[in-house]
Amino acid sequence: MRKNHTCETMRLQSAIIAFFVCIFLPLGLHADIINENATNTSKAEDEAVYAFTPLYPNGFIALDNGYRWDKISNRVTLGGSTISVKGSTQLFRNINSYQLGGKGQWNFCNGVFVRGDGHYGWVFDGDYSEGGLFGDAKGHTYDVEGALGYYFSLATGIAFAPVVGWSYDAFNLNGSKITTAINGCVYSLSNIKAHQRFSGPFVGFDLVFQPNGCCEYTFGYEFHYTWWHGQRFIQGPEYGNPPFGWTTGYSNKRHLNRVFGQVFKFDAAFTILGCWTAGFEVKYQIFNGDQGKYKQTKRPLIPQFTYSPVNGLWWRSFATTLFIGRVF
Repeated sequence: MRKNHTCETMRLQSAIIAFFVCIFLPLGLHADIINENATNTSKAEDEAVYAFTPLYPNGFIALDNGYRWDKISNRVTLGGSTISVKGSTQLFRNINSYQLGGKGQWNFCNGVFVRGDGHYGWVFDGDYSEGGLFGDAKGHTYDVEGALGYYFSLATGIAFAPVVGWSYDAFNLNGSKITTAINGCVYSLSNIKAHQRFSGPFVGFDLVFQPNGCCEYTFGYEFHYTWWHGQRFIQGPEYGNPPFGWTTGYSNKRHLNRVFGQVFKFDAAFTILGCWTAGFEVKYQIFNGDQGKYKQTKRPLIPQFTYSPVNGLWWRSFATTLFIGRVF
């Protein structure tokens, strides 16, 4: 009897121990799993919110080329006590050019980046007109831009980057095959050279999307405050002499100290074989200015025209380029 009682007691103790093991062991394992999942989730959330890695973590350098279109005009009001010529507009339109250049970016300090680009263009077609003169436009364009920015991560694969920088754009254009009509007669005139440049600071932002690890799309916007300078050089003695007179003018300088511009960009970049990049960029620019100065620079000077206001400036530009480069 005693032996049976002892066996029943041992079986009861074993059952109680098994009961508590079945109850509390799963709870302990479940708690460990919850803690581990919470840690992993927190880590993933931190990476998504605070970490953004550009498609090329260290940077890249690339060559690009493509097509560019420009239209530039400025209007001068020539006036004095005895003479007034209003609305004399110098216009270069449908300026079609092929441009070749390069760009690059260097990333450092966990989100800071420096970027730059530059191009040189050959104008193969365009139109020139000014004060009754009409002709073709040929020449060159060139531009340089540099910017400093910082990436702020918005979500996984999405970043916002404010930028600040400086830009310089210039045109060396020639008006050729120039003609004018006076009293029903058409005259052919010598070429006219014109140099124009825009330079100044800008602020803006980039909105970057990375749908996967091999491509990146960037939407960019820049607001520019620039200074514009223009020069006009006559190439023949007939300008300023009868029958053309002062209306067809002299060499002169023009400038505006307050020009505002907006630049819109879209860039698509793709990784090739891990260490190369290729893609394309589309860029559109709108610049406007008013209230500048005009000054004749070639004698004989007409006193009424020595200083006159530039009362309008417009510049529109569109460019699309393809690029290929090396990843750091």
